Amino acid sequence: MIKRLFLALLLLPILCGFNGNMQGGFDGKLGGSRELGAKIAAMPPGLTFYADYTDGRNGINADWSLGDGTGYYSGLSKQPDLKGGYHATTANKDVLKYKIDRNRTAAQETIIIKFTLDASDHALADHFIQDTDAKQREMKLRSSSGGKIRIAPNLTDASTINAISTLAPSANTQYVIGAVFQTASPNVLLYWNDGVDTISTTNTWNGVIAWGSFFYVGCRNAGDQQLDATIASSAFFNRALSVNEIAMAIK
Repeated sequence: MIKRLFLALLLLPILCGFNGNMQGGFDGKLGGSRELGAKIAAMPPGLTFYADYTDGRNGINADWSLGDGTGYYSGLSKQPDLKGGYHATTANKDVLKYKIDRNRTAAQETIIIKFTLDASDHALADHFIQDTDAKQREMKLRSSSGGKIRIAPNLTDASTINAISTLAPSANTQYVIGAVFQTASPNVLLYWNDGVDTISTTNTWNGVIAWGSFFYVGCRNAGDQQLDATIASSAFFNRALSVNEIAMAIK
C-alpha cells in the first residue's frame, strides 16, 4: 500500500501536466516505471515528446507526448531491434516515424538525440539523425562535410540557414546532440560533445513552417539514409533550451 501511494504521488505531476510546463498535460503514452516517471518529471519546461528506447516498457512508442505518441516501424526484420536502444541501420532498412500531432513546434524548438554510431564509415553517405516530411527540419551526418553534423530548421525553404559541427562524431562513442531553432538571433544553435562544440548561425529566418504528417528518427523522410547507430533516446521541446538544460534533459 505504501509503495502504491508513493508511486501515485511521484506520477501525479506528470498526469496533471507538470505544473503547466507541458501545456496540456498527459495525453500520450507513459511508461510504468518509477525511474522513468522521475526522469520525465525532472525535464526542463516545454517538453512535447520523449522516448527512451533503452527502457523497454513502451518499445518504440513515446514515453510522453502531446498528442499521438505511437511509433510506426518498418524494416526487413519486421520488428525493431531494441537491445540497448533503437538500432537504425541501412542493412535492415529500419524506418521509425511518429505523427506530428501537437508534439512539434515550428518557430522555436529544441531537439535532443542521444546515440552511439556503429563502425560504418559515415563520411561516405548522408546519415540522418532526425527528419520531417513536407518541410525538412533535419539533423544529419553530412558526407560532403566529411561526416560532420548539419542541422537546419527548414531546409526546403531556407537552405542557407544551417549549422555544421566543427568535428565529425566517431564510431562506438555516445553523443548527445542538441539542435536549437528560434527566430531570435542566433537562429540555429548546435550543441554537442557536452557543449564544448557549439556552432550557431544568424541568418534571418521567419520561423514559418507548414508541418507535414510525420517526423522520422534515425532515417530520412524517404525511409533511407539510416543513421547506422543505436539511438538511446529522443526529446523535443517547444522552446530554446540552454546547454545546461540540454545536459539536464538527457543524462
